[in-house]
Amino acid sequence: MFRFSLRFRVRSFEFFPRENKVPSRKILSWAIFRGGEIGMFEHQIWQDWKSRGILAVVLALTIISPSVYAQGMMAPAGQSPRLVHVAPLGGKVGSSFEVTATGTDLDTAESLHFNFPGVKVEKLEAAKTELKNPTMKKGGGMTTKGGALSQKFKVTLPANAPLGIQDVRVITKLGITNPRAFVISDLPEATEQESNDDVNKAQALSLNSAVSGSIATPTDVDYYQFTGKQGQKVVVHCQSTSLDSKLPAALQIYGPKDAYLGFNRNYQGDDALVEVTLPQDGDYLVRVYSFSYAAGGSDYFYRLTVSTKPWIDAAIPSMVPPGKSTPVTLLGRNLPGGRIDPNQVVDGRPLEKLEVVVKAPDDATNLQRLTYAGFVSPAAGSQST
Repeated sequence: MFRFSLRFRVRSFEFFPRENKVPSRKILSWAIFRGGEIGMFEHQIWQDWKSRGILAVVLALTIISPSVYAQGMMAPAGQSPRLVHVAPLGGKVGSSFEVTATGTDLDTAESLHFNFPGVKVEKLEAAKTELKNPTMKKGGGMTTKGGALSQKFKVTLPANAPLGIQDVRVITKLGITNPRAFVISDLPEATEQESNDDVNKAQALSLNSAVSGSIATPTDVDYYQFTGKQGQKVVVHCQSTSLDSKLPAALQIYGPKDAYLGFNRNYQGDDALVEVTLPQDGDYLVRVYSFSYAAGGSDYFYRLTVSTKPWIDAAIPSMVPPGKSTPVTLLGRNLPGGRIDPNQVVDGRPLEKLEVVVKAPDDATNLQRLTYAGFVSPAAGSQST
């Protein structure tokens, strides 16, 4: 269901008694949505003059859907387009790829809308599908919801697309859907290929790449395999909470000869992260699953990256004044020129420390713009400063 903050401008008007009832004067009101004028609505009022009122002022409070202005009518009852998930969950800047948007009431889907300009979108074919519910049936298996649709689009990202977590929505004739997180990165992006639920079926990945997948059932397990060289420091990151997924992600890493190398969960929210220094040349396995094997379904998706690129865990201070050069301490992994700080330890591994100087822009636009790409918990979002 959509919720809007609307404000109205309404003209006052007068009634002058000539008969018991007189035709109404017109009230013209404009609904303002997110800073733009989206429609003018005309209301007809009849006034019974038995009470011999002289002056009437009416405020018309109208609740509308996004399709009112476009089509002049409300969406049919029960039809509110909803985007459940997209696949893949990210794309590489300057590249073209297919995106599958799955949700309900998407039969009239027309295009995709990103929260930054320059994206080219072409509508492709659609197919009926089912959304898996995370509740278990008696005797095993999953319950499902019908009425869902998977709509494909061809997307071309501009070379200057902003990196990080962005928003994508589906535009339909019934209105625009809720947003879903979509990552813009400089990594090649792939999609999970079923069935990769056992060691001998592991899906091959390259170092410095990403893959989007899902835990379809509570007991589902996904395996991925990458090839590395001795001494490489690899950071494996599974995004869940940061992309609005319900998945309590857990990661395990295994080396050649099934050597156990690491485990993690709850790195940040339900995201998981494991850092390993490869002990020898060879193939390595990544195991992704739902911790405790208690939940799975359409809302339990993830984006996995396997990278040797720099990773920043923290920046101190986290805010800098505009227009001034400020020393900043970075803590992380694979930092160019960074040195191990034995006092900064995460999951038993010391982080690297790097001192840099940051000069933030001081133009008026940046001073007034609030830009944050990441997850804000309900508790944190409700705190006042």
